[in-house]
Formats: sequence, C-alpha cells, structure tokens
Amino acid sequence: MRLSRQLWSIIGVVGVLCLGSPVFAATALAPNGVADVTVTGTPISPPTIPANAIQLAPGQSIPLNAPIGQTYIIPPRPLPSNLPVVQVDPGQGYSVDGSPGTFVVEPGPNYPTIAVVDNPAVNAVSPTSAASVPSGVKSHTAIMTAYFPKSKLAGCPYSSNTGGLLDFNTWWVADNHVYSCYNPYNEKFYTPSQLDVILLNSAGDEQQELTYYDPISETSLQYGLASPDAIVAPITSTVTVVTNPTISQSDTAVSAYGGGGSFGWFTQSLTLLAARVTPSGDPTDYYPDPATPVYDEFSNYGSITGGWSGSGIWDSSGRLVAISTIANSQTGNLYGFDGGDVINFLNKVGIPYSTYNE
Repeated sequence: MRLSRQLWSIIGVVGVLCLGSPVFAATALAPNGVADVTVTGTPISPPTIPANAIQLAPGQSIPLNAPIGQTYIIPPRPLPSNLPVVQVDPGQGYSVDGSPGTFVVEPGPNYPTIAVVDNPAVNAVSPTSAASVPSGVKSHTAIMTAYFPKSKLAGCPYSSNTGGLLDFNTWWVADNHVYSCYNPYNEKFYTPSQLDVILLNSAGDEQQELTYYDPISETSLQYGLASPDAIVAPITSTVTVVTNPTISQSDTAVSAYGGGGSFGWFTQSLTLLAARVTPSGDPTDYYPDPATPVYDEFSNYGSITGGWSGSGIWDSSGRLVAISTIANSQTGNLYGFDGGDVINFLNKVGIPYSTYNE
C-alpha cells in the first residue's frame, strides 16, 4: 500500500495473502494519533478514457450546459498539507484501527477520476412537494448514488447507497456512510468505483446528471462526514451553519430524493431534541453512522427513509442546522450531525463556510 501526499511517518508495511486476496497493513503516525490501516481485495479494471476527453484544471467545475456523452478528466483539488492519504483502488476495502482522524482515500495513478455527462432521466422526476423551500437551500442540495460493483465479493452488504449531497462553495459534503459502504460485521469500509450526481433546478426538474468513475474522498471517521475531493460543485456561495443548537427547535429536512427513485423537492418537518447520543460500542448497531461518536437525535422523521441520509436539515431562514444520517425504526427518530460536527469537518479539510449562533 502506498501512503502519499501526507505527514504520516510509515513505521512498517507488510503484505500477506488471505483467502486468495492481497492484504496490506500499515502502521502510521498521524497528526492526532497512531492508526493501523488494512487494505484488502482485488481492484477492478480502470475505465477506458475516450480520445475526446476534456482535461479540467484543479477546482474547475463541469458546465451545466455540457453536451450529453462528453467525458471530463478531473484532477484532485489542493488539500491541506496535514491530511494523510490512503491508497485504495476501486474494488478494494479498508479498515482502520486507532485514531486516524480525517484522511484522504484515493485510487492509484492508473485510476484517474473521470466524469461522463449523462442524459437526464426526465421520466423519473416526481411532482414537487416542497415549493416553499428557499431557493438557496435548493441550489445547495443534490442527490448522489454510490455504486460498489464488487460489494458481494468484498463482503459489503449493499451494492449501492443513495443520499443527499450538499454544496459548500464548490465543495461537496456527504454523510460518510452514503459515500462509503460499511460492513458492520467485519468493520470494513468500501469506496465506490462510480458516483452518480443529480442536480435539480428550482422547479424540481432534473438539470444535469453526471457519472463519476474512481473518485477521491476526504473521509472523517471522527465526524462521520466525507467530501468527494475530485468532484467540483457548481455553487460559489457559502453555506451558513448554525454552530451548536442547544435548545429543542423545529427544523426542515430537504432532499431532492423521495425514495423509490423519484426525484423532485421533498421536505419533512423535524424537532431537534438537542440531546447528544452515545454509541453502544456494538459494531452491529450502526445507528447512526459507523465508527462515529458524534451525532444528535431528531424526532418525527416520518417519511425520511432510504435516500435521505446526507440531506440537509435547515432552519426557516435557510441556515444549515445538521446533516441527516440514519432513521431508526426502533426509536422512531432520526440521527444527524449537528452544526458543530459539520464545522469541525469543514475546518479540517479547509472548506469555507459562515456561522450563525442561535
């Protein structure tokens, strides 16, 4: 395994064979502790890049009017120098022991991130049910589906994850379990080999659909959030984040996904219980997010089911209060990362934002 673009001091790297699949373990000194990273599995083949592919500059976004079928080659964005990097090629999984904090998961040099502009699935658009959502909230909200084609072989229980994706001044942010597939039984994470990102216009019609191959991510096991590093979001305005709401209040979850593959603008009223929830420590109890000790609880999640993880929870003025994660059918409540958790992650990876104290 190669660790690059980082400040980890490699103490040892060992390669062995396990059940016919290569396993690589590295012990590394991270800026905030010692971590053991194990990468396992066989990578899938890199995608074929057509001759007419357009090379983007770092930080350059794909135009909204890009022609259908056009391929773009996307370089990584500049990263803070203190972020360690773990190389995990598509089709491989990894596990982390210790206290790694925030790190970058990237594929090797044979797997450049590319994006293909797809034909919008206009037939999948459902009637809007959230006409009153502020336009600023809509413009910062998209839907992402992560695909794991070798998930069955890797032991991942899901072949795809769908959830919300928020635009923080051209940087996307998602719930880590939306971006990664987590197997709570073997405690391994699997990075996607393909991402689909759908942008809707203010009316709820599909504006653009992009398919990314072999993306890079900034992942935090501390805060439960991730940012697809090579994917540039289109909005250039910052998001105002409510720092640490400490009183129960009513807020609104906003998603462009209504479950069952229906797209449009959907909302659900929530009551923030403002009570920090403690994980059980049981790896099979993955509420709300694997390996994550920080989150808050909401009530009355109602129709928030699959596909709403990673969606924004906003106050009436369009400020971000939290990012939703998993609804627990046993308690009838929703879990989410509050503004303080979000800010910690944004600070760690250098994503701009503004704050508001309630």
